[in-house]
This record gives sequence, C-alpha cells and structure tokens, in this order.
Amino acid sequence: MQISLRKRIFVVFMTMVMAFSLMPALASYADKESEKREELEKVQEEQDQVSEELEKLTGEIETKEQEISTLEDAIDKKTKQVKKTKESLEKTKQDLADREEAFENRVRAMYENGSVGYIEILLGSKNVADLISNVDMVKRIYRNDQKVIKEIEEDQKQLEYKEEKLKQEKKELAEQQTELETAKASLDSSKAQLQAKYDELEEEIENLRKEIIMIQEAKRVTAATGVDIDLPIKYTGGKFVWPCSGPITSPFGESRSYESHPGIDIGVPTGTPIHAAADGVVIRSSYYGGYGNCVVISHGDGISTLYGHNSSLACSVGESVKQGDVIAYAGSTGWSTGPHCHFEVQINGAVTNPLNFLN
Repeated sequence: MQISLRKRIFVVFMTMVMAFSLMPALASYADKESEKREELEKVQEEQDQVSEELEKLTGEIETKEQEISTLEDAIDKKTKQVKKTKESLEKTKQDLADREEAFENRVRAMYENGSVGYIEILLGSKNVADLISNVDMVKRIYRNDQKVIKEIEEDQKQLEYKEEKLKQEKKELAEQQTELETAKASLDSSKAQLQAKYDELEEEIENLRKEIIMIQEAKRVTAATGVDIDLPIKYTGGKFVWPCSGPITSPFGESRSYESHPGIDIGVPTGTPIHAAADGVVIRSSYYGGYGNCVVISHGDGISTLYGHNSSLACSVGESVKQGDVIAYAGSTGWSTGPHCHFEVQINGAVTNPLNFLN
C-alpha cells in the first residue's frame, strides 16, 4: 500500500511538472494560433471586399453598356429626324422660291406690257360694260395676288419653323452625343478597373499553381502541427467520384472575361457536403483569392484536385483523406456569382478536363 501510494504521488507530481513545463509552449502555440486566425480573418475580409468590388464593377459595366446602347438608338433616331427635317426644309425653300419667282415673273410681265396697276386697267375702260368687266377682272387678279402673297407668307413661316426645329434637333443630337461620349469614358474607366482586378485574380491563380507544383515536387507538406507529411507517389485509385451531385453550370474551357475556365462548376445549394474525388493528402485548406475557401488534394503522379468557393472547410493540411470523405461544404466565397462547387484537376500544375477522370 505504501509503495503504491508513493507511486501515485510520484505520477501526480511528474504530471504537474510536465504540465507546468508545457504551459509556456502551449500558451505560445495558442498565441500563434490566435494570430494566424486573426490574419486569416483579415485576408478573408479583404478578399470578400475584392469580390464585392468585382461584382459591383461588373454590374456597373452592364448598366453602362445598356445606357450606351439606348443612347446610340436615340442618336440614330434623332439623326434620321434631322435628315428628314433637312429634306423637308429644302423642299419648303424650293416651293417658296418657285412661288416668289412666279409672282415676280407676272409683275415683270405686267411692267413689260405697259400695265402698271389696277387703276390703269379701270381707266382704260371704253364704256360701262367694259368698266364692269374690267372691275371683275381686277377683283380676280387682286384676289389671286393676295392668295399668292398669303401663300408665300405661309411658306416663309413654315420655313422659319422648320429651320428652328432643325436647330433644336441638332442641339439635342449634340447633347446626346456628349452624353454618349461621357458614358463611354466612364465605361472604359470601369473596364480598366475590372481588368486590373482580373489581372490580380489571374496572378493569384498562377501563384497557387506554382505553389502546388512546388509541394508536389517536394513530395511532402508541412501540417499545422509542424510535422512533415509525405505525399502519395503513385496514383492507383482509378476513376474519381463526383465531389457532389448537381448540374454543370460552367463547363471546362468556357471563355471568361479574364480566363478560359480551368475546371467545372457544379451547381449545388450552400452547405452541400463536398467529397474527396480520390484518396490523397490535403496540401491546402484555406481561403485563397478568387477561389475563396478552397481545398487542394495531392493524389500521386503529379495529380491534384481543387475544390473552390466553399462556405466552410472540413479538413486540414497534411490530413490523409479517403475517396468520398467530406472535405468541405459548398458555398459562394471568393470570386463567385452563386453557390456551387468549382472542381479542378491539375497534372503537374497544368489544368485538364475533370470529366476525363470522373465516373
């Protein structure tokens, strides 16, 4: 009994000594873990902001392109109106010139023939009957002259109206063209900003591929515990299983604004379990740029699979996973327009069509 009690006291004492000796290390590890978590959260916030900014810029570009299309239609319509008004104006000018010329020709003929006015016609009457006839003729000539003069005046007013209308239409057209130029300048600015963001995303993707190649070539990865984990050398698993069940919303190689789609997008609701396509070792499980929360698994022979835009992750770097294991949950993090699983297959860093590997 005494020996047993001494042993127990010794075990308790040694346990306390070990606990006290490990406390600084544990505290240090906890501090580092806390720092890393804060750093990760900060990166995630920044990436979310970039994603929101990209979506905003894309929306602005679509709106401006629609505005430009509407303005171009309005300008085209206004240009046709200006052309039509010009043609009508020219016709009015010609009609007015023809009437003025006809009236001037008649007055000139009267002068050349010796008739200078209505009084001379009346005074030239030989008798009462001739006078009555001449009065009637004078009335008709007067009425016709008045009609011609009135028509000329109306044509003149119509001409002035059309000239004013043409002037107003030209002014409106100039304003619309200025508005169009401003909209196009704004669109070019938005496109330049978006292109800069696309270039940034492309660089992130390229950097991730280089990182995967380096890890594959090193044939090991360092786990969160600091232990180096060997990667699979050969892949002997046969066909992959689908990471989740759903329709392909974006195929491999689809042309994008800044890339040729490097994988396939499988449309599923947020929170859908994402499964490992084959046995392997996790070489990345974190938030990464446009991919959002992503997981990368090494399978051997330089083959790796990537699962992007997850709402949350269910595995860690250095962890060995079996085909079908849940490694994440679907979402729409990173550069994404809706919940789905971005599934990518790389061979020595080069993307290839995932459908060639799937059952």
